[in-house]
This record gives sequence, C-alpha cells and structure tokens, in this order.
Amino acid sequence: MEADVAERANDPAARLAAFEGALRVNPASVPARLGRADCLGKLGRPVEAEAAYQELTDKSPEARAAVASLRLAEQLAKPAADRAWEAGDV
Repeated sequence: MEADVAERANDPAARLAAFEGALRVNPASVPARLGRADCLGKLGRPVEAEAAYQELTDKSPEARAAVASLRLAEQLAKPAADRAWEAGDV
C-alpha cells in the first residue's frame, strides 16, 4: 500500500494522500480512517485529527485512546494556570 511506503519515508503528507485515496474506494474502512486521523495529527492538524478519531470512537478502542491523548497533549501545552481539566477530557 502507498501509505506503507510513505511511512517508511517519514512522509505524513504522502501517507494522508494514500489514506484519502483508499477512503475514496472504501469510505467505511476503519484502518484507513484511523491512518488518516493519525496523519492529520502528525501534520499538526490536531482539531481535524480529533474530529476524525471522534467519528470512530464507537468502532475502535484505538480511536478512543487517540482522542484522550490529543486532549491531554492540548492541556499540557498550556501554561499550568490555564489548564482546564474536566471530566471526559482524558
């Protein structure tokens, strides 16, 4: 698969394109949707990554863990005084 080659080349933009191509063929593919979400995160697009993972939380424990990780990273990036920990954030 093209995404595997792009991953070995450490090219998340190429991986994203490959996963989006796979999703045009099979929009329901959970592995391709997870891969797309991962690429979005690696490309510095955390809001889009979280939304993509959020769509999969009922289908994949990996997606639930990824949403928690993104939310944790978002909070930890803030100064301590600005962090807002609420139930369900992580």
